[in-house]
Amino acid sequence: MAALGAALLWGIAETGPAKYCLSRGMSPAEFQLVLVGVASVTWWTTALARRSPSKRRLDPVGLWIAFFTAGVGFFLGWILWLSGLRLAEASLLTPIRGGAMTIFAFATSVILLGERPTGRSFLGAALASAGVVLVSLGA
Repeated sequence: MAALGAALLWGIAETGPAKYCLSRGMSPAEFQLVLVGVASVTWWTTALARRSPSKRRLDPVGLWIAFFTAGVGFFLGWILWLSGLRLAEASLLTPIRGGAMTIFAFATSVILLGERPTGRSFLGAALASAGVVLVSLGA
């Protein structure tokens, strides 16, 4: 239920404001700058508030993972997403992005994190892949 709720909120938060801002003349770089700034302030505030004063030091590995994720996924991924929203309807792009993101997250968890997926997990990944193919063929 938590994953479903997160997907619902992300779908509303990502697509609506992004399409609105881009259709009103904001460039993808401007939108990305605002998004990164708000996310950075929120992340640091949450991270510092949750830690006890004696444990407020930065873990170098965690910091490297955060910067890598922010650079590749958050910045580059969002620039591509925002550019795509200017070229096609959000109703067409959103299912493709959502399905592809699920597939890549599944593969990353198995390959990089060494997780052992269940048969239901493989079935879900297969259905997500089929959905991406069906939506892409309908475009």
